[in-house]
Amino acid sequence: MPLRPTVTRSAGEPVAGGNVSLRQCHHCGYNPGSDPGTQERRLRRCAGCMQAWYCSTQCQKAAWKAHKAECKEVMKENSSGDDSDAQSIGFSSISLFDQALREFEHAHNFAIRGLAKALVLRAGGNGWTQSPQRLLHFNLESVAALGAHRNPSRTFRLKGYAFATLQDLVATHPQVADDWAQTQPTRDQILDELARLPDGASARVEGILPVRFIVEGMDVSNLLFFPLFRAEAHADANAGERVVREAVLADMVDFLMGSINGGFPLHCVEGQHPLVALPGRFMRARGSWTWNALFGSWDEYRRGVHKDLDATLRRLFIMNEEPNKPMMLFGMW
Repeated sequence: MPLRPTVTRSAGEPVAGGNVSLRQCHHCGYNPGSDPGTQERRLRRCAGCMQAWYCSTQCQKAAWKAHKAECKEVMKENSSGDDSDAQSIGFSSISLFDQALREFEHAHNFAIRGLAKALVLRAGGNGWTQSPQRLLHFNLESVAALGAHRNPSRTFRLKGYAFATLQDLVATHPQVADDWAQTQPTRDQILDELARLPDGASARVEGILPVRFIVEGMDVSNLLFFPLFRAEAHADANAGERVVREAVLADMVDFLMGSINGGFPLHCVEGQHPLVALPGRFMRARGSWTWNALFGSWDEYRRGVHKDLDATLRRLFIMNEEPNKPMMLFGMW
């Protein structure tokens, strides 16, 4: 199963007004719906793969070095003429499958990155993922109906996750070695951008985590790269603090998976704490999907209104009553 690199911008940018358009610039992250007070720039697709979007010619040129390998791989798949695998899981073509998977990843960006972070912390920390090099696998199944207007946050279901070393993957699938080598420009660009982060943030970078999305029934997987940051403050925890930490991490894993599979995607909203996300839903209007928060702050949350959110929170131990406080604590680790 070939690895296809996809470059993503930083997660967690606050959304002005509590709504956001699904599409964003593949290079700078500009989102037409994120700031209603500014003049909107029109996004245009890459003419090659028809999957990446750009707000300007300058962004498209700047992104090409990292996007080149992905673009050629998508074009190769689209020109193969065999859409049978995609059709068997509810998509009329490979191109539409690629688009749906990219939109699903973007719709759940906060949850996916948070879930990766929580799993890394539970498994052994940032260093554990780097030596030897490990990849995090997210296993998905399609829940799409052929020809339907698909809610981008509900197109797939997350069935499970697992870590694997690059060495083990190459041993069982030798082609992965060549695929991994082709991701070098993408990895170099990400590390270069991380090295230029302001305010001392670059000094906290401890590597990047490859995250692989595998969809049942398809023989291609998407590969994203998430930055790994050392916590700003670290002290040896006592036994009680370690118990709380493990409880928060366990709750975050369940909460974030509940967000993905329960259809209440999480986004940060302007005016709220930058480490705390709000649940929302995607609404379709004038041919496009836009995320809207379920409420303005966690203080406004009332049980009995949003059943999927209620069901997820009832399963949690620490986050059951005030999800925002453990979420804030998790964000500082």
